[in-house]
Amino acid sequence: MPPSTIRLTQRAEIIVDELLRHEYVSVDMLTKRFGVSAATVRKDLERLESKGLLRRVHGGAVMIEPLMTEAFRRRQNFHENEGKLIDEKRRIALAAAQLINDGDTIAFTGGTTATQVARSIRPGRKVTVITNALNIAMELSSREGIQIFVPGGFLKGSMFSLAGMNGIRSISEFMIDKVFIGVNGLHIERGLTTMDVEHAAIHRALIQQSDCKICVADHTKFGQLHTALVCPIEAINYLVTDHAAPSDALRALEAKGIQITLA
Repeated sequence: MPPSTIRLTQRAEIIVDELLRHEYVSVDMLTKRFGVSAATVRKDLERLESKGLLRRVHGGAVMIEPLMTEAFRRRQNFHENEGKLIDEKRRIALAAAQLINDGDTIAFTGGTTATQVARSIRPGRKVTVITNALNIAMELSSREGIQIFVPGGFLKGSMFSLAGMNGIRSISEFMIDKVFIGVNGLHIERGLTTMDVEHAAIHRALIQQSDCKICVADHTKFGQLHTALVCPIEAINYLVTDHAAPSDALRALEAKGIQITLA
C-alpha cells in the first residue's frame, strides 16, 4: 500500500475516533493534528460523508444520526439507557473495536454498549456481522465493506431484537470469530445475566459459535443479577470495561484467566 494511502487511512480512523469520543470535529483542529491543509481535511470529510460515516457541517463534521424507524425513535427507555454513562461506553467501544480485524465474522448481541462497539468499527474494515439487534443492523447497513446477517425470529422487547428457535438454528450454521456481548449483570459467581430468557438463549447461541467471547460492560453492571443466565463467567475470554470497575472483581476475573482492558 503506498504511503499516501496509509496516511489517508490513518486520518480517516482518527477522524472517526474523535467523532465517536466527542460527536464533533473541526477542520482547524484536524489541520493542526495532521499537519495538512484545510483543503485536504475537507476532502477527507467529504470522502467519509460519502461512506455514511459522518455529516459535514460549517467548520467541521458531526456524527451521523442513527438510522431508525419512527417506532424506534419513540422507544424512550432505549434512548435513556444509551445516554447513561455515554463517555464510558464510548471508551469501552473504541477499545473493543480494536479487536476487530479485516475478514472477521463478528457477532453483536443487543444493548447500548454493544451498539457503540458496532458504531466504532474502523472505516474500511471488511467484516461479516451477525446480530439479532435490528438497530445495529440498520446502522451498519450503509457501511461499505460490511456484510450483515440478521437471524430470524420474533420481534420482542424494547431493544428491537429478534428471538426464538428460528434464530438459534440459523446462528448454528455460522462459525464466528468474535462475539461482543452486552449484558445487564456481571456477577463473579453467578455469571452474565440479562432481563429476558429468550434473548439470553440467542446470546448463548452466538457465544457457542464464537471462538472469542468479549463482554463489554461498564462498572455499574458488576455485582448485578437479573432474570436470565447468559453464561458462566468462565465462558468469556475478554472483558472490556471502564476504570471505575471494582478492583477486587477485576482481580477475581483475572484469576479465572479472563483478559481485561480498562478503557
